[in-house]
Amino acid sequence: EYREAVRPRPQSASALQNLSWVLATGRNPSPRDIDEAVDAAERAAGLTGRRDARGLDVLAAAYAAAGEFNRAQDAAAAALRLGPDDPLATEIRQRLDLYRHRRRYISPDPTKME
Repeated sequence: EYREAVRPRPQSASALQNLSWVLATGRNPSPRDIDEAVDAAERAAGLTGRRDARGLDVLAAAYAAAGEFNRAQDAAAAALRLGPDDPLATEIRQRLDLYRHRRRYISPDPTKME
């Protein structure tokens, strides 16, 4: 369903972020899903000029799913710098702590972005 949303709008950062989140934060993503999540998140980050805290949070989750925890920490830290008082900041800090412990974030419901 999220893949279908991206097809007609391949330049939609929001659609790419949603796709990446669903793929990266599910319980058991396949290696293919993880690769697609990273690709979608990187494309979304590029479209926003890396100036969107939510997009960088999604990118961090995708990197963590790929086992790239240093990159996940960098992306999460960049998201916090953009919006330290944003309501999302508390959740980003919690996920950043997971990445520091080399653990990925698993969403209770990946179809709903926190």
